[in-house]
Amino acid sequence: MFKEMIQYIPCTSGGDGTSLQGTLVASYDNLVEMFGDPTYTENDFGDGKVTCQWVVDYQINTEDGDSDYGTFTLYDWKGNRPYLDDQEFTVHIGGKGWNDKYAALAAKEIFDNTDTRYAFDKACMAQAQWFEYN
Repeated sequence: MFKEMIQYIPCTSGGDGTSLQGTLVASYDNLVEMFGDPTYTENDFGDGKVTCQWVVDYQINTEDGDSDYGTFTLYDWKGNRPYLDDQEFTVHIGGKGWNDKYAALAAKEIFDNTDTRYAFDKACMAQAQWFEYN
């Protein structure tokens, strides 16, 4: 079985040049628990298409010593975020390639299937730093 280590680093800026790579389902509350407060809010965009966006850098290290770096964005699109922050909705994954989508989906899977969320108050994916992922 091939093993990878993934580190997530929420950013305070960036995400330029990313485009839709896929989607995942989560609530706003879960995204805040995973990555902290959004990097950008509707006040930063002003076009009404996005009300919240997270920018997350990641690093993947494989057991054979290779490393891959990238950035993904998670955002709502054109009003698909529900009024209540604990309700799930379709979250868009922005990136520049397949690995960006993979890293975002892996974060959600780790969050859903481990006790990571109970170890930290906010931005648990960043504070936990490394995970073994099969």
